[in-house]
Amino acid sequence: MGLVAVFFSTLVVLGYLVTIWWLDRYEREPWWLIASTFAWGGLGGTCFAVVLSAIPAVGLTALFGEQVSSVVSTVVVAPVVEEITKALVFVPLFLTRHIDTETDGLIYGAATGLGFAAVENLVYYAGAGDALYSTIILRTLFSTFVHCIASSMVGIGVGWARHRPWTSSWAIVVGYLAAVATHGTWNGLAVLTEKSGQGLVFVLSCGLLTGAGLMMFALTQWMLIREHRVLQRILRVEAGRGTLSASDADAIPFWTKRGRVKHPQRRELIRLATLLAFRQHQFEQSGTLDSPKAVAELDRLRGELGALQVG
Repeated sequence: MGLVAVFFSTLVVLGYLVTIWWLDRYEREPWWLIASTFAWGGLGGTCFAVVLSAIPAVGLTALFGEQVSSVVSTVVVAPVVEEITKALVFVPLFLTRHIDTETDGLIYGAATGLGFAAVENLVYYAGAGDALYSTIILRTLFSTFVHCIASSMVGIGVGWARHRPWTSSWAIVVGYLAAVATHGTWNGLAVLTEKSGQGLVFVLSCGLLTGAGLMMFALTQWMLIREHRVLQRILRVEAGRGTLSASDADAIPFWTKRGRVKHPQRRELIRLATLLAFRQHQFEQSGTLDSPKAVAELDRLRGELGALQVG
């Protein structure tokens, strides 16, 4: 029964990943890259975190003793190190063109956080003993979300800075600090709950997680609304240029109306139109809209859309 419970708890984590991926309404990320990001969080993120966390733990134990070292490692060291090791996946991602918007950054952040949580959960389950089922419930419903939310904060910062001037890199720092603060506060409340056994602390922990979750949901909706407005603004102009029909330009910015696009290659048309709008928006943000590279790429996308219309 224990193995069955562990199996289903892992499936729940994967269910979280699918749900978050689905929220990216306008241009969903390729599954192979989401899976790779998840795998990094679970394998690379956890392995690097174990190694890097052990170094300060040794010094803290020698200076302050094992009890103090354990608390400081849990509340301070672990959040600082783990949010770095999970976020390392953004180094190769940053160099690709797969992070088009802040929403994409959130999706990849959630993926690496959930991967980390999935493997960390298995470690805790292995040492839970008679408390296996309560550990599964607590970690699946709570700790998993902490990793997911914290890494998403870093991802939003990366998504914000990706196509803006280098001076916007402050957003990555802010996202990281917010992730560490959320993670560290959760761990601190967990330590207090364990040592005091007070229900109030547990209630505060649930309040923290609920508040962070609601904040992330609100941010997600805000980012999706921004994407919708970008699509509306740019595709209306493209319809005036004859790149696509006015009816398609009106439907594509609405996720619920995309089924109204009547074309033999509807998915490809929607993909190209969305990519064209996001690419132009990125060039606008970076101040390179008039550069030869931007002009060439936008003309290429317009040409592909035009070819679809003729076909």
